[in-house]
Amino acid sequence: MSPSLNWPHFCHKLSDDRLKEILGQIDESGFYICDAFLDTESVIHWKQFIERHNDDRPFRDSTIGKKGHEVKNANIRSDKILWIHDFSGETQGIGDWLTELSAELKNYFRLPIDDIEAHFAIYPAGARYEKHIDNGTGLNNRLFTFIFYLNPNWKPGDGGELVIYDPNHSEQEICRVQPRGGTFVLFRSDLFHHEVLQAQVPRYSFTGWLRRHARI
Repeated sequence: MSPSLNWPHFCHKLSDDRLKEILGQIDESGFYICDAFLDTESVIHWKQFIERHNDDRPFRDSTIGKKGHEVKNANIRSDKILWIHDFSGETQGIGDWLTELSAELKNYFRLPIDDIEAHFAIYPAGARYEKHIDNGTGLNNRLFTFIFYLNPNWKPGDGGELVIYDPNHSEQEICRVQPRGGTFVLFRSDLFHHEVLQAQVPRYSFTGWLRRHARI
C-alpha cells in the first residue's frame, strides 16, 4: 500500500497501487473506505485550518434544496460549512489531487466528470444530518461523493458516524464509518442513502462531489 497522503506539503501523488485499490472497490461495491488515508500531520494541519478560518470568518449554516432554492432546516441538517470556490494558495494541492482522481475515475468508468464541488465542515456538538441521497434524481449532476475526516482525537462515543444504506433496501444499514482523523470515503452519489449521526463533540471534515458541469 502506498504511503498516506500528506496534504500540507502537497508532495504525494496517487500511486498505481492506490488507484487500483480505489477503482476496484468502487467497481465492485460502489464505495471505497480507507482508514489512515491522510497522515496525522495533514489531519492536524487541516483541522487547524478550519478553526483558523472559522475564527476569522465564521462558517455559514448549511442549507438543503436545489441550487437557487436552498433553505435552512436545522432539524434535517445542522452543520456549518466553508465552500471552496477556487483551489488556490493553501488549497491548491488539494485541488490538484482531486483533479487527478477525477481524471482516473472519468477514464475508468467513462463518466463525464469535469467539475469539483467542495467545502470544509464543522458539526458542532448536537449537530447531525438526516438520511438523504446526494443525487437520487440525477438532476444535480453529482457523480461521486468524497469525505476526508479531520478529527485527530476521535474516540468511540464522540458520535458523528457516517451510516451508509443498501442501494436496494434503503432501510438496511450496510456500513457505519467512524470519523477518525485521516479516514477517506468515496462513493457513488446516485446510489447510497446515508446519514451523519449526532455529534457529541465538534466533528471536522472536508467533503464534496466530483460532478458533471450543469451545462452538460
